[in-house]
Amino acid sequence: MSAENWRMCPVCRNKAIQEWEDRVADAQSKYGVIESNEFLELWASVQDSKPKYGCEVDETLREDYEIGVEDDRFFVSYSSRCMTCGFEHKFKHDERVVDIPV
Repeated sequence: MSAENWRMCPVCRNKAIQEWEDRVADAQSKYGVIESNEFLELWASVQDSKPKYGCEVDETLREDYEIGVEDDRFFVSYSSRCMTCGFEHKFKHDERVVDIPV
């Protein structure tokens, strides 16, 4: 069995969260420095851009995986790569299935 799946990249997600937190900090630093109506508009803009689920990022992480039994071997193969930032992860496991009747 093999599959292809698309998910949110953890690196891109963390970057988007950090960028939003930076926007919050920047807006907070302007409190009392800029006119109150200007600050309220800025703060509303920052709050409107708040990610709903911790982050709004496109699903740019492609996952490919296989799992199964072939002959007397059980195997799992997984790889992922982000099409935006290049993050990659790979995992392979293979072992002999010991309880196969003859």
